[in-house]
Amino acid sequence: MLSRLKVYYMLVEYTSIPLIICFYLSYLSGKGLIKSEVVKNLTLGLISYPESMWLHTISPLNYILAILVLVHSVAGLNLLAYRHIKCERIKFAVEAIILLSVGACSLTLFTLLEA
Repeated sequence: MLSRLKVYYMLVEYTSIPLIICFYLSYLSGKGLIKSEVVKNLTLGLISYPESMWLHTISPLNYILAILVLVHSVAGLNLLAYRHIKCERIKFAVEAIILLSVGACSLTLFTLLEA
C-alpha cells in the first residue's frame, strides 16, 4: 500500500505537465480573444478567434484547469507539511486543515463564479 507521502509526490508529479498545458491553452485562448491574428500565426492557424472563444468560454478546459490546480496545490501543501512537521498528530491536523480550507475556498469560488 502506498503511503500518503508517495501519493502526494505522485499527484504533484502527474498533474504538473497537464497543468502547464491547460494553463498555456487557457492563456493562448484568452490572448486570442484580444489579438486573434497573433495567436493564429503563433499556433500555425490551429487557434483562431472562434476556437479561442470556444476554448476560453464554453469548453471544459476551465474546469479541468481548476481541478488540476486544486489537486496539485493540496498535494504540494501537504508535501510541505510532511517535510517540515515531525509530530504525526500535527501532520494529520495540518493535512485536514489544508483539505478543508482549499475545499471551502474552491467551493465558494465556484459558487460565486457560476451564480
